[in-house]
Amino acid sequence: MRFQIRRERITDGSGYLRARVELLDESWLEFSEYFERLPDNTIQVLTYSYHWGHADGSLRMRWDNTPHHPSLAGFPHHVHDGPTGEVRPGAGINIFAVLDRIAALSSPS
Repeated sequence: MRFQIRRERITDGSGYLRARVELLDESWLEFSEYFERLPDNTIQVLTYSYHWGHADGSLRMRWDNTPHHPSLAGFPHHVHDGPTGEVRPGAGINIFAVLDRIAALSSPS
């Protein structure tokens, strides 16, 4: 497994991280998060994109909250299904939940 930070900006109150992770099954996850630190020192993710792909570069799934599907429930959160091309309603998510979802989808039945 390899991890590469592509861009990083951190201040006292906010940050941006863009990274790529090559996973054990040769798929990969490229993600970006813009986040802020709240007064109670917790982190709130404001904008995100988690793009999971096959080794050949094709999309498996993408979770993001770019506001370009206003008719979907849960707007702006949504999920792109690579194999079908379908865009489905989503909910706010973070990198830890995405990694859990990838693990669940990747495990043999």
